[in-house]
Amino acid sequence: MEISFFDLYSLVLFASALCSFLLGYRRGKKIGQAQGSATTTLKLKEQSLARGYCILCSSQQDLRSDIANTYSCYREEEQ
Repeated sequence: MEISFFDLYSLVLFASALCSFLLGYRRGKKIGQAQGSATTTLKLKEQSLARGYCILCSSQQDLRSDIANTYSCYREEEQ
């Protein structure tokens, strides 16, 4: 069985297109998850501010301070 140049070229082209698609799909999925996570956090903070209490832990908001300082669930953990 003999493989022609056209068959080999087609196989290499298909393999490279498949690899490119898979790498792009993986990268896009990671970027999408990061953006979704940031958007979700922002929406939770926005809803908490509008309602006057934390949606996650139901603690009341002190209107004179920032949400991140008021709600313990939004504070970044110290390392």
